[in-house]
Amino acid sequence: MKLLFSFLFRHKPSDIETPTSLSNIELHFNEIMSYIRKDFRSATLTSTAEHMHLSKQYICRIIQQVSGINFSKLLFDVKLKKAVQYFKESKLKLEEIADLTGFSDVSHFSRTFKSHFGLTPSKYRAQHKVEL
Repeated sequence: MKLLFSFLFRHKPSDIETPTSLSNIELHFNEIMSYIRKDFRSATLTSTAEHMHLSKQYICRIIQQVSGINFSKLLFDVKLKKAVQYFKESKLKLEEIADLTGFSDVSHFSRTFKSHFGLTPSKYRAQHKVEL
C-alpha cells in the first residue's frame, strides 16, 4: 500500500495515460471533422481553432495523433472526397466542382486531384461514370 501511494505521489495525473484522455482526443477529433465537413469550402486552421475554442497547435496535434496527417492534408482529403461525390452524383462542370469544393481555380483543383488519385478529374469521371 505504501508503494502505491509513493507511485501516485511521484506521478502527476497528466503523467498517467487514462482512457478518458484518449476519449477526449477522439471526441475533439470527431468535432473537428464535423466542422470541416460542414464548412470545408472556407475552413482554415485558424477558423477551426476559433470554432473549437482550442489552440491551432492543439488542433494540429489532435489531427496528427488520430489520423497521422496534418491539417492541410486532412482538409484537401475532405474536399477531394466531396469532389468525387459530385462527380458520381451530378453532371456539374469541372469548374463548378472546383468552386463548390473551395479550390481557388480549376488548374489547382486538377493538379491536387491528379496528385491524390493518379488521374485527372476528367479521366476519373469517365472511369467512374454513373448514369443520372
